[in-house]
Amino acid sequence: MMWRFGAYLTALVLAAGPALAEHNAVTCVQEQLVAAGFDPGPVDGYPGRRTRVAVIAFSEARGKLGLPGLTEDNGSVLCRLIGEAEPKLQAYWPSARDPILLTAAPDIRDNVRTEIIAMARETLRRFGTDYDIRLAMPVRFVVAEGEAEFARMMAENSDSNLRNIEERAVYHCNDETGVSGVTYGTLIGVCLVPDQELGRGVILAALNNVVTHEIVHSAQRQLTGRPPRSGSFQDFVDHAGPLWLTEGSATMIAEALATPGAYASRYLRMLEDELNAIGWPDLARHELRPDTERETNQLYSGGTLAVARLLSPDPEELVRIFRFYEAIGLGSDWQSAFADQFGQTPAAAYQAFLELDPRAGRPEGKAAPLPALPRGL
Repeated sequence: MMWRFGAYLTALVLAAGPALAEHNAVTCVQEQLVAAGFDPGPVDGYPGRRTRVAVIAFSEARGKLGLPGLTEDNGSVLCRLIGEAEPKLQAYWPSARDPILLTAAPDIRDNVRTEIIAMARETLRRFGTDYDIRLAMPVRFVVAEGEAEFARMMAENSDSNLRNIEERAVYHCNDETGVSGVTYGTLIGVCLVPDQELGRGVILAALNNVVTHEIVHSAQRQLTGRPPRSGSFQDFVDHAGPLWLTEGSATMIAEALATPGAYASRYLRMLEDELNAIGWPDLARHELRPDTERETNQLYSGGTLAVARLLSPDPEELVRIFRFYEAIGLGSDWQSAFADQFGQTPAAAYQAFLELDPRAGRPEGKAAPLPALPRGL
């Protein structure tokens, strides 16, 4: 079975001024600077001139780290990078106090809450052991049942104005597995079909996959910083890379961590079979948001298979996904980061993926044998 998860929808968040979560990240930057002996001015959560100058001074004093300039949008990036440069400062990371924050509706059963927390802890642990990635900011969950409650709680707990949340709730609160998830900015929403229980309507493996998948999205956001708040998917792509890679990488890492053994030949063959049935996508078209259910299915299946073609399932290979997003947070454009981490230009990767289509360039109905799977599978 393949589960669908929510897109990383930062581009649909219209911020009403600097987001509170980013203020907390800037506070983290300021507190670390103070502890390291640099004066950022008042510890007030705002990226003022004195704080920006202190970041530059810290970077120079630690051997020209090349830290990006602090803005209201990349506090999470700087918070993490400063702590990585001087590990004792990680005591000031918000995640050191509260790595996981969960707000659940009263009707959410205790075993669901317990399972989400447990899977989140395991995911963050594996981030460290498998990928050498530690998040400076907490992962934040809202858990609700049903469309109305989900939309209300997401709006109440977000630090931004959410657009189309009611429409999205219809999609995310009626999944056949009993659970679905979505990441808006820094906030992870988990919606359950009402009156379902774990093992009785809510599939445990699906819940764990949702949790891990959405934490990957939270990590992507923390590593790259906040995209422009124009509401444009093109601006989102220009900042953080294509949506097929965002979703495909989250799906593959979730499979590797939450469903051990799923990242295997049979899983990839299932994706190929699905694409043979619905049509192989042009990945360049899937840099942006899909417009139809068919395109959504192509986005997930195609994106996941494309990631599997770029990387083997070994942690030392999958870590390149996180390095890709780190490079963007450091100021690289996504095309250059892609070439550096995956060894080919996006255009070359797109062409190679199109050639995987067994019907590519052949008369209708004449399918070629499926190509060999990547190394390590």
